[in-house]
Amino acid sequence: MIIVPENQKEKIYQLFLQQSIFQNFIRYAIRDLNPDLYVNSLDDPKIAMMYTPPVYFLHGDPLANGGEDILELIRPDSWIVPDREEWNVYVETAFRNQLDVFPRILFRSDALSLEHILSFRKPLPKGLRIEKIQAQHLKEDTMIQVDVTRRFFRVRDFLRNGFGFVLLNEDNIPQGFALTNYPVEGKEVEVYFRVGYDDYPKYRNQGLGLQLCIAFLEYCLNNDYIPVWDAAHAISSHLASKLGYLEDISWTMYHRR
Repeated sequence: MIIVPENQKEKIYQLFLQQSIFQNFIRYAIRDLNPDLYVNSLDDPKIAMMYTPPVYFLHGDPLANGGEDILELIRPDSWIVPDREEWNVYVETAFRNQLDVFPRILFRSDALSLEHILSFRKPLPKGLRIEKIQAQHLKEDTMIQVDVTRRFFRVRDFLRNGFGFVLLNEDNIPQGFALTNYPVEGKEVEVYFRVGYDDYPKYRNQGLGLQLCIAFLEYCLNNDYIPVWDAAHAISSHLASKLGYLEDISWTMYHRR
């Protein structure tokens, strides 16, 4: 495989920008992380791989020359994102018992109705409140800083390049959030939500994730943002369907142990 030199990366980036999945992460990686690129040919690439730790993106036809060779570059403890199902057999054969498989569903947002979304709004349990994320919610070791800004906002400031809502308890400690998972570019944003520290399991299974997502989606639709929902598990898929999203693409993400 050929390592793509810096002066030819832009052409190869365009291949990944045409993919139908994980586009917000791909744009973020290209813009802020300068990923490594590999191809089977600089002049006419039929296979390409983009790597930004810990994720490998696979593009093209795995039956083309170099399909098996490119998988030899994938390191342990990394994630693998194929752009088409034809890669799945090659990935699963190459890594066999070293692989964890994660089915995902990318949803369409064009049928979302704010009236429908707001119909699920309910009062929060006593002592809890939802606020728009501000600087005080991003301090060192808060769950938003640990789970999101430390990982995906290393180059760009969250308050300037993102937005979201935080669930606070009576001690003003963040216990959940719904926010833009990557720095925002344009009007398409990635929905990411979470409820509960391991130290505070009592906040889970109370519908609080739904209330956070309602606040986030209300803000998006009122400000002409397109909220992308890519479900990584059954709970997320159920919530997306409940809120009015429609299933679009089923795909598979892998983790090589």
